[in-house]
Amino acid sequence: MKWISRRRRGAVTVLIAVSLTGILAVLAMALDGGLLRDKKRGIQAAADAAALAGSDDMWAHYSANNGTDPNGTGLASALATAAANGYSNDGTTNTVTVHFPPSSGNFSGKAGYVEVIIQLNQSRFFSGIFGSGTLPVKARSVAGGQPGNIGILMLNRTNLPMSGQVGGDVNILNGGQVYINSTNVGAFRVESGGNLTTGGINITGGLVNNGTITYTGGGVLRTGMPPLSDPLSGIPEPVPGGTNYGSPKYVGTVTMQPGIYVDVTIGDKKNTKTDVTMAAGIYYVHGGSLKMYANTTLVGSGVMFYDMPNNYFDVPAGISINISPPTSGIYRGISVFEPRAMSNEIHIITDGSITMLGALYSQAGEFDLRPQLATTVYNFGAYICDQAEWIPPGGSLGTLNINPTTSAPTKRPLLIE
Repeated sequence: MKWISRRRRGAVTVLIAVSLTGILAVLAMALDGGLLRDKKRGIQAAADAAALAGSDDMWAHYSANNGTDPNGTGLASALATAAANGYSNDGTTNTVTVHFPPSSGNFSGKAGYVEVIIQLNQSRFFSGIFGSGTLPVKARSVAGGQPGNIGILMLNRTNLPMSGQVGGDVNILNGGQVYINSTNVGAFRVESGGNLTTGGINITGGLVNNGTITYTGGGVLRTGMPPLSDPLSGIPEPVPGGTNYGSPKYVGTVTMQPGIYVDVTIGDKKNTKTDVTMAAGIYYVHGGSLKMYANTTLVGSGVMFYDMPNNYFDVPAGISINISPPTSGIYRGISVFEPRAMSNEIHIITDGSITMLGALYSQAGEFDLRPQLATTVYNFGAYICDQAEWIPPGGSLGTLNINPTTSAPTKRPLLIE
């Protein structure tokens, strides 16, 4: 058989050459595009972690800075976290931008939030045949929120009536809300003459309102809500220790030291000028009382009381106590920490004013707060216990202010955007 040889025009070669360009383009898109998508996930995770780190630092200093970062500690924390995840902010391969408050989005310009933007300048691989330069990949994250919107939390989950009772002026500041776990239809009661200002009320059971409730920030009443767990349950209890001072009586200028106490007397019947300063630390108070005379003062920073069953404050009109809680460590933001096994009632009933800006915490116990005179003012942080009375009817005339922003954080920072 004789083969006939014919000249070919090379059309297939041209088609292959033309198609190869498209094939390479698709290959470049698939490989470089897949790499960029993978990088995007990593950058987003790093941005989320950095935003949470910056927000956590901001919350730790919220009482001093009101949701801003004037000293740059939040910025440093966010940048360090980004660097730990591989984004060092070298300005060439990557940039990390942190805004307190956010510069864009739904929370633009709002204190209490932080925005982190990370950009990676990714080198080209197959796509280098079509262009030069790097491919930018960007991720953005916003974290924050107001620390601890729990103003009052009653943990008791039984069918307990009047788990919380208000009979005077109670102001929960900065949007703080009330949470009552009792299932009773009268779990929370505002008595006649009672005035409550709050960012909202959340009750598993129901509310009996014979007084006046003012809601702030768009807050409302919500009943039938699921019970709220103890936000401070993970904090270990202190271990009592230090010098046992017994029942000291202080006159003149004195500095108290952390340790164990029963009764404390400040001043004398002669109204001798007496100024007592409490050094920072934990004060273990076992069932006694604090008595102050006229012409005396009691101040302290970084102070927390532990174990105060049946403790009575005897403070005359015109005298004030001003004590701030620890600002760092595991007990930051807590003024009173009751042993979790204690179910005692703790009384703070005085003619004089008291400021303790941290949380009052008694998981199984009850607080009875009664500012006795119209001029008496109590200033506390969040209020977390089994049940409580706040200025019961006929029991007092003064004002109770609760400010959760000066207290222990009762929720962690959240990713918002």
